[in-house]
Amino acid sequence: MFSRRFWLPLVGGLSLGILAPMGIAACGSGSSGDSSAANGTDSSSSGSQADTTTNNQPDSTVPEATAPSSDSTTSADAAATDSMEASSDAGCLNDAPPLIDPKLLPACDGGNCINAHCVPTTSLPDGSASLFAACNATSKCLPDNFISTNGKFILATCQSLNGAEGRCLSTCLPNIQPTLPKSVCAPGEVCAPCFDPVSGMTTGACTLSCDPGPTKPPFTFPKCCSDGGTCLPSASLPDAQTSALTMDICPSDPNNYLCTPNEFIGGDGGSVPPSCDSLGGGEGRCLSACLASIAPKASKLPQSSCDVGHVCVPCYDPVTGADTNACRSGTDKPQKPPFTFPSCCSDAGMCLPAIDVPDAQASTLGGNTCPSDMNNYLCAPNEYAAHPDAGDGGDAGDGGFIPPTCASIAGAEGRCLSICLPSIGSQASALPDAGCTPGNLCAPCYDPITGTDTNACHVSSDPGPQKPPFTFPSCCTNRGVCVPTSLVPSSQQSQLGMDTCPNDTNKYLCVAPRAFAVDAGYKPPSCTGLFLVIPYTGVCLPDCLPALSGTQGQLISQGDCSQSGDKCAPCNNPLTGQSTGACN
Repeated sequence: MFSRRFWLPLVGGLSLGILAPMGIAACGSGSSGDSSAANGTDSSSSGSQADTTTNNQPDSTVPEATAPSSDSTTSADAAATDSMEASSDAGCLNDAPPLIDPKLLPACDGGNCINAHCVPTTSLPDGSASLFAACNATSKCLPDNFISTNGKFILATCQSLNGAEGRCLSTCLPNIQPTLPKSVCAPGEVCAPCFDPVSGMTTGACTLSCDPGPTKPPFTFPKCCSDGGTCLPSASLPDAQTSALTMDICPSDPNNYLCTPNEFIGGDGGSVPPSCDSLGGGEGRCLSACLASIAPKASKLPQSSCDVGHVCVPCYDPVTGADTNACRSGTDKPQKPPFTFPSCCSDAGMCLPAIDVPDAQASTLGGNTCPSDMNNYLCAPNEYAAHPDAGDGGDAGDGGFIPPTCASIAGAEGRCLSICLPSIGSQASALPDAGCTPGNLCAPCYDPITGTDTNACHVSSDPGPQKPPFTFPSCCTNRGVCVPTSLVPSSQQSQLGMDTCPNDTNKYLCVAPRAFAVDAGYKPPSCTGLFLVIPYTGVCLPDCLPALSGTQGQLISQGDCSQSGDKCAPCNNPLTGQSTGACN
């Protein structure tokens, strides 16, 4: 999550045309007269103001022997003011000797700001002082070409962002960002575009003083993210923020465009995104779905009260309680304590709103002990909740996880899965723990009876089974299946035999017909038969079962059973009337 807002390094509304009526004049203003008087001051007050500039040392290019003292600096400021006033009706003087020598004034102390000097604020036209950086309480920092021409100049033409027409302006001006293209500009200058390449509105850079204006139509950057973003050259963005952006549908060309949400352009970095109700009703902020960190999760975040193309990102991760930084843009900070989802399944799971669970996974989860409210919570194992892409088939790096491999029933390949899953919890007595962590059991990759894929080895980022399907051996001339004794209810074990099953550590029993092993609710076909001369009703069962083989089996007929090898097992003993269990 990003922590500050982007802004495009543009001129930002600089329009020095307002300087025309006074000292720093535009061409043909015809203005003359006492600037101090116009500002309600006299020369003595101007001199007094200039006295406060003595802390700003004169430009180092002035020889030390002639460097002005405090008094001479005051005199230079006054002379500069008088010169501005006296020549306000002169023509543009770009190539003429300077009307005012900027080096007589204190140099601006602005780090990378060069070729600029401090001018008394009283020498500037009303309303223009805010366009310049302050040297101190009584003077402003102006580029030398503004001073030497007394505001009558034509700036050099250059190529700005994406080759658009621009003018060379000093980076000492507050609204001129040093990240703009250098082009053909002099040291300390960058090329400011004539038109804002985002909105197409004029920047004022090409209408200053004597400039006749732009010669080319406006250029604007392409739009992206369903017009919710603008494609900006990566070079115009802060390095620390480019990783938070994607190309989206921006053109692939040398500009290396990145799709920047519109609300991050043109601000000062201090704006606060709108508040909203995020996952589970937790506090959140409306952020653009174009952002690289949000785009992959946008479908799982609510839009809430946010504008189109935005989603409500929680201030805190509702699973871990960790700060997401979504609510810390500029001066923003969360207003409520962290919200986390309720726990379930004896703290082995977490309740997630059903709307935030992928459809493919919702059917595998149950409510467990989750609250029954408007969120329609589903109990997801903690490892699922910690990896929101679980079940989406993404790579492990996409936020999913790979359950541990284990040896399941009869040693078959399996995965350790949580008993919080209804399909695992309902078969807990039949599945081994096989070294899985508490609360997990080893589910086989394939059904050992049918050989069908159980999907236990396709959870989240699991690459799938690494071994071929394992199935139990057949028995009873392929009419039955060998099942480990541990999987056969103890009440039924005495009714089954080994038949042809392997005699190994699994202690197999032959379950016949096979349908009994596949479907616990299976009911064999009904039949009628004769025991000696006594008629009876029963069910058709394979003759490999111990009760239907041997001497006793010879007395039981096939009756009207159609399957070869089946006998009609009586529901009740024809001689005593007691239940045989065959029909139960």
